[in-house]
Amino acid sequence: MTTFTELYRQHAHQVYRFALWMCGNEADAEDITAETFARAWVGIDDARFDTAKAYLMTIARNLVKNRHRRNREQLPLDDSLLDPKADPERTTAAKAELERALRTLDSVSGIDREVFLMRVGGEMSYREIATATGLSISAAKVKVHRTRLRLRGETK
Repeated sequence: MTTFTELYRQHAHQVYRFALWMCGNEADAEDITAETFARAWVGIDDARFDTAKAYLMTIARNLVKNRHRRNREQLPLDDSLLDPKADPERTTAAKAELERALRTLDSVSGIDREVFLMRVGGEMSYREIATATGLSISAAKVKVHRTRLRLRGETK
């Protein structure tokens, strides 16, 4: 049996990355991560997921949704995501590209965006995503693929 400390060590970084992708800032991501593990601790006996990771990501996903409902405003792009040592032209180009990708990602429907971020930001397997969202594995794969195409500008 995995102890709660081991569970935290194994999954905290992935939960944080997913929350950061979903929230857009480090402070909210830290809060979401802490709250995720606090809720997991309280509800660990009621968990019905095949994997602990899927259980944790589902908690994080729901916390992010609740936070977005409360804070309907758009969060600004965090400049700390860019390399401060890069030359100004490359930094400007990278920031513009990142802002374009984030705008595109914001235009993706809720479940498609969440599935994509679980796969990319949360490093979840398609099986874990399916368990966390109630989708089939093939539906999760299709949603990730279509979102990648949109981000690359290959579809409208």
